[in-house]
Amino acid sequence: MNYQLDNLRINLFNVVRDLATGKGEIKGRLKIAYKTFHKLRSEEFPARLKESWNIIDSNLKKSEKENDNFGETVIDKMDDETCVDLATLICNLMWDSVDPATEEAKPTS
Repeated sequence: MNYQLDNLRINLFNVVRDLATGKGEIKGRLKIAYKTFHKLRSEEFPARLKESWNIIDSNLKKSEKENDNFGETVIDKMDDETCVDLATLICNLMWDSVDPATEEAKPTS
């Protein structure tokens, strides 16, 4: 098995679970999900997922430049539509990580 890809998938599933089942409005759920998402690094993503990762990361990690606490300030400044768009991108990223049609999603051993 590809441990790095499996670990990435687990983290993405946890982020999506928080987005889907968290209490409150989308901003609050996105803040909770970001606490897991912010730990992920670009090098963990296969090449086919990096573009999506970079879009999400650049939007959420603007906050780190402001000494923000887990993206809260940046997320608070977003409108609900932007938060929903980011949540959708995160969900799509998770599903794309398990696409059986790609070579990188297949077990390596």
